[in-house]
Amino acid sequence: MSMRRSPIGIPFGIPSLAPVWGHVATSGPHRPHVRQRSTGQGVPGMKHHVRHCMTPGVHAIAAPHGQEPPKSFAGRHAIGAHNEAARSPPPCSLLPVASMQRDLDVNGVGCHKRLRTIVIDDDPFFVELLCALLRDAGLNEIDVATSGDDALSKIGPTPPDLLVCDLNMPTMDGVQLLQAVASLGVRPSIILVSGEDVRVLDATRRFAEAIGLPVLGVLSKPISSDALLDLLRQYRPQPVPQEDHEVTISMEARQLMSGLKTGAMHLAYQPKVELATGALYGVECLLRWEDAQIGSISPRDVVTAAEKSGVINELTLAILDQVAIDHAAMEHSGVRTNCAVNLSMRSLYEVEMVDRMKAALAAEGGLFRDYTFEVTETHMVEDLPRVLEALIRLRLSGFSVSIDDYGTGASTMQMLAQLPSSELKIDRSFVAAGVRSEEGRLFLRSAIELGLGLNQTIVAEGVEIQKEHELAHQLGCHLGQGFLYARPMPLDELLTWVRDRG
Repeated sequence: MSMRRSPIGIPFGIPSLAPVWGHVATSGPHRPHVRQRSTGQGVPGMKHHVRHCMTPGVHAIAAPHGQEPPKSFAGRHAIGAHNEAARSPPPCSLLPVASMQRDLDVNGVGCHKRLRTIVIDDDPFFVELLCALLRDAGLNEIDVATSGDDALSKIGPTPPDLLVCDLNMPTMDGVQLLQAVASLGVRPSIILVSGEDVRVLDATRRFAEAIGLPVLGVLSKPISSDALLDLLRQYRPQPVPQEDHEVTISMEARQLMSGLKTGAMHLAYQPKVELATGALYGVECLLRWEDAQIGSISPRDVVTAAEKSGVINELTLAILDQVAIDHAAMEHSGVRTNCAVNLSMRSLYEVEMVDRMKAALAAEGGLFRDYTFEVTETHMVEDLPRVLEALIRLRLSGFSVSIDDYGTGASTMQMLAQLPSSELKIDRSFVAAGVRSEEGRLFLRSAIELGLGLNQTIVAEGVEIQKEHELAHQLGCHLGQGFLYARPMPLDELLTWVRDRG
């Protein structure tokens, strides 16, 4: 008789968690013979089974007959696999995982014990196994929903911290659920799980990110516990959304000029390190703005306001004046490094601005070769001849020119080949996608190879986890920048950071 199976390979109607009688050793191989119920003629046995033991706090996994159990539950097993060759229940080895919690606490998962999680999947067997893994990872507050409608009813007034969501579900699919969650104004972290094509999974991830949902990653069924734990370790509490500060154009110029005079502007520095050695290569100089009445204003809002109100050149020169002073302080403290400054394209539309920028950076005796101007490719199509003229003059003067956020703009590879850049910064979205899927890895590798072909210094932006660092280095990136190495910091903290690293 044919039996319907779940996506993880377990025949419906067969108990998924059978009791294991007796004590399970916590070290060394242990190979008791386990009796299982007969599942009927012709029904394949399961290759792996999560089981509850009689010993409190200890779980075990059955390994295939004739194979040694892996040394780590978290590092070796994929849930949902099944052994088509096995037609009768074989003897098996049991792997204790009592030490799993201790390992995960060290790696940063167990610290999220109070993480409220909702698992959404219409397959009860897959849900049972997934919940077991989540509990072993230290997550104690787990709820289960069998459909999108069920999940929405359980979100309630207290939003969950994490949604583990299948895509292909009846009545409301995973995409509709994500849209509904985003419309509620809540921002739980998302792990997408599905047996669909990997390109469908990746496209769904991009969709979720586009509507403002933080996605930890995507997992294809049958899922690897290694991959699941890696995603859980990436969880960070989401900040409470802040209301945007709107400043009318009539006030912007006056307010910005006043802020420049009263010290509203200051700078933070984020290190760029050599991927091969970890040595400091340079720093990116990042604008910060603290308004006396409004409070902190985002750099993007400040730059946009300066561009609209016609004071972008004054803002640019003020930033360069401070960078020159801070760079001299770095050298005086024994820190010889490159300072990169973000440059608005509108500051390059006036030819005389090149000379004014050079004068600002030369005022403290610095060398032009110690500075890099970062420009974003999205602006370059607006007035390419003027931008090219300014960039060529900067390069001839000894400055480096970096193409920032590569991969997010509309410029073509031919245009990039024409620019006099010396550095290419690969956008965070490419770096993160590279460790999530083969497709993401392909795009990241292509971007890096393009830059290497143009003799660029390649920088991986937004590196947050070790795997991103390792992949970027493996594929040929020279430098890395991101929270994995250091967050943006004031000058005095930067100097301390450098001293502490020796």
